[in-house]
Amino acid sequence: VPRGVHQDLVVHGERLHASLVGSSSHLQDMAVGNAIVTMYGRCNRLDRAQRTFDMMRERNTLTWTAIIAVHAQNGQPKRALHLFQQMHKEGLMPNDATFASILCACAALALGKYLHSRISIIGLEDNVTVANSLIGMYGKCGSMADACASFDRVESRRSTSWNALMSAFVENMQFMHVIHLFQQMMQEAMLPDRVTYINAFSACAHRATMCEVRRLHSRVTLIIDQLDIAMHNALLNAYAKCSMSLEQTCVVFLDISQPDQVSWTALISSAAQHGKMHLALCLFDVMHRRGVMANEVTLLSVLYGCSHVGMMNECIQCFLFMKSMAVIPLVDHYNCILDLVAKVGHLNDAKRFVSSMPCQPSLASWMTLLDACRKHFDLERAEMATNRIMNLQPSKCAPLVLLSNIYANAGR
Repeated sequence: VPRGVHQDLVVHGERLHASLVGSSSHLQDMAVGNAIVTMYGRCNRLDRAQRTFDMMRERNTLTWTAIIAVHAQNGQPKRALHLFQQMHKEGLMPNDATFASILCACAALALGKYLHSRISIIGLEDNVTVANSLIGMYGKCGSMADACASFDRVESRRSTSWNALMSAFVENMQFMHVIHLFQQMMQEAMLPDRVTYINAFSACAHRATMCEVRRLHSRVTLIIDQLDIAMHNALLNAYAKCSMSLEQTCVVFLDISQPDQVSWTALISSAAQHGKMHLALCLFDVMHRRGVMANEVTLLSVLYGCSHVGMMNECIQCFLFMKSMAVIPLVDHYNCILDLVAKVGHLNDAKRFVSSMPCQPSLASWMTLLDACRKHFDLERAEMATNRIMNLQPSKCAPLVLLSNIYANAGR
């Protein structure tokens, strides 16, 4: 059963397994047992996958690899590592798929280097699948020098190796390296795939210019006839971040047959960033009417935009709507309300608001209040806000500069 399949196929797989339970013969056939373990893993049925594994009378490397992959791919890294150690104790030799699975679960550099040493001893370091997993592991651990070294050791590079290194650079927010890698791929006549373009668009959203985004867009349309939703969203986000107007962002959005939560959020965020809050609110309403659920990012974009242009009623309505949708507000959401209340000079209300927040006020919360005190010459609350900031971050200079300016304006 492939990942992301329709629920009917999952039920069908369970029925097939149930038809075998009457006979114990399927537990003696490792190929059948391995397939059942893998099926339950891909259906997120970890308990059933483990139960099937435990009932198998014989296990080989493929069996252990299947159960390790099940836990590694379903957010159980500690269990995956424990199973890998058990496999080693039973004297079974891991293969490239085993190492690829366990490296996906590894997020500690010391453990990753230990696994790398085991890979070198076995002689799998040049295996493309293992090398790609090493690149991803080192990227997850933030060791890009080791990720690049693993990439350089791959002799016959495929697009998957390039994608692994680009994804690692994206994860570590080193976006210029992603753009340079894409250019290097072109120079080496390596054909990019959809993952390559998603990484490139993600990098463009942070570091590229409008011309670069358009150039990349033109290239991808020549190679790929129909962009999938992930590619569309990455492209949409790139235009939203780089565009000086909303036109091109809207054009890309209208090209998506079924916009999802990410698509709507990117467009609404772009409209809010350009100060087009009436458009952003209209889009937010259409999104809700079409049954697409807003998330924390969508609502933060609306709150930020309303706060920025001083739309008090709309900001409060959005905040109340957020609670009615059972979306738990984060400190950034509260900061938008705080910024708007403080901006209009209601400093007493702002002080009460920041003190009564259900989550811990952040540095930005107190800085927002302090900046409002500077604008409205409120020395008493400025001193209070500065004390809170210095308790959170004693080395920060900005609040002292602001407080000094407030003292100067007060003739102190």
